[in-house]
Amino acid sequence: MAAIDQYERNIHKNSKKKADTSFSHTSSHKTGIVFAPEIWNGLLNPNSEDTNPSSIAFFGGIGKDGNRVGKADAANDLDVVYTMASYLSGFGYTEDDIRIGLWHYYSRERNVEIISELAALFQHHQRLNLTGSAFPVPLHYNYSYRSTWGAPRGWGGRRIHAGNSTRGGRCHI
Repeated sequence: MAAIDQYERNIHKNSKKKADTSFSHTSSHKTGIVFAPEIWNGLLNPNSEDTNPSSIAFFGGIGKDGNRVGKADAANDLDVVYTMASYLSGFGYTEDDIRIGLWHYYSRERNVEIISELAALFQHHQRLNLTGSAFPVPLHYNYSYRSTWGAPRGWGGRRIHAGNSTRGGRCHI
């Protein structure tokens, strides 16, 4: 779930579409997962802000009541996470089953790969906060690194190499 959350945060960070949905998040939200109204409420639901779990299910929406208050609220973090977990569990519980569920939800293999890579990173590091910069090299590996900042480049038009992760004209690794 953390990998899905991080993926959603990344795609919505600069998305203009986010502002167009009626379920745009505020700073009080803890999750980055956003459901489009037609997915949450159902494509033919005449009420785009429906919170009744029965009518949402009737119109084919996937919104669920995760905190058991009788409302399936797309603005409620518990409802959102519960809905995503319920959706994915409908495909099974193995890693392959979850990948299939993700493919059905996102309809794109690359999205599934990105989420799987994020999950592997979180699992490997045993934490969710993976901030900072790193240049991973195997332990005890003799490796030298030379910045090619300013070197000529020809592919895609004549220009100079801008360096690696440049900030303020300096190369940071």
